Amino acid sequence: MLACSPQSASPVAETLDPEAFVETYVALRLAALQSPSGVVSEGERDRVLAEHGTSAEALLAFVERHGRDLVFMEEVWDDAQKAIREVQDGWTAR
Repeated sequence: MLACSPQSASPVAETLDPEAFVETYVALRLAALQSPSGVVSEGERDRVLAEHGTSAEALLAFVERHGRDLVFMEEVWDDAQKAIREVQDGWTAR
């Protein structure tokens, strides 16, 4: 998956590795795709974040920490898009 190693930052950001960020982002995106409104409710968001053992603040801290590293973030978003496509392909194969 991601080969880049994270740089030092705040304690919150240090607890969220790239794989956890991608898994949580993908879960949130899939929840939105399954919602009739296309939007994740606050309750659903909180459920997904708790299920992944993280918080909205940790996701934001990850992006703030790595956002200027365009190569790294491109890899992160590519991994997220690939995971979302794989799940969507499974939905259409049913």
